[in-house]
Amino acid sequence: MNFMELKALQSPRLREGCNQQLTIQNISSHPNKPPLEVKDVHIHSASDIFDPKEDYVGLLIYSCKNKNDFKLHGVHCRAGDIYIKQSEWIKTHIKGRPKRGDYVHGRLFYSLFGCWKKKKVEFVGAGFSYRKGKWVFNSRTLNTMNPNNNDDKYHNTQKNLHTVEQQLIQKVCDHLYTNHQWLTIPDETRITVTELYNMKNLAASKSVVKHNVDLEKVNCDRKLHGVVNWFNYRQGYGFIKCIGLDQDLFVHCSEVINPPTNSRALSIGENVEFNLAPTTKGWQARYIISCSHHDSDH
Repeated sequence: MNFMELKALQSPRLREGCNQQLTIQNISSHPNKPPLEVKDVHIHSASDIFDPKEDYVGLLIYSCKNKNDFKLHGVHCRAGDIYIKQSEWIKTHIKGRPKRGDYVHGRLFYSLFGCWKKKKVEFVGAGFSYRKGKWVFNSRTLNTMNPNNNDDKYHNTQKNLHTVEQQLIQKVCDHLYTNHQWLTIPDETRITVTELYNMKNLAASKSVVKHNVDLEKVNCDRKLHGVVNWFNYRQGYGFIKCIGLDQDLFVHCSEVINPPTNSRALSIGENVEFNLAPTTKGWQARYIISCSHHDSDH
């Protein structure tokens, strides 16, 4: 197996193997910590659709409590999962942690797991962002080793990610995210690191970075996320705005699944997940589930 090995305080190296499979391996500076391996990648379904005019904040997931396949507050994740949200959405919908300033990566973590990234959580990940048209690979919240705040022995004290991590994330963004390719495949599909590194380099072509999403190519079995921006309570219908889509999606109350009350009405500003469905009247949202966040004091 080929290992691109990333050591916390050492340089990465590439080791040749017999089956020619690539794996990103992150070695801890602590002798009792197991190595972290990323064999495949997957853009989390709750991620926002890319729009090159907006800013984004992202998280590459490694492990929690030394497990690379885990559940945290009911959210299932695996090493190689990547979660990306529009920065403005995070700032608008997720309150900052008290006495921690405007740490966007910390709020990104909270938006996914419903808890803050405290030392007892034992979470290891890598933070990055898209600002003013460029991908930036730094985060003090996620990329630094700080014994007073976390148990991350896989990074050093520098906020910048290692080159190997940067290359992996950049390839995901170039080949799967900015061109909306991730929306065309089933949500459970994972792309091996070998497949990712063998993809042709199309990043130099401006046509790859697309603003408009071709709804015909979106896999209708995957969940999308949006915000209810209008709803008629008497008539029982409204519209959902989905970041990255040029049109709002019609929604009828009969498509709301497991409402918290007997009413299937949606509230304006409510965050929801849904499937996309073509109808004779255009594209509509179906199988809608409300996504409520935990209280910020958890």
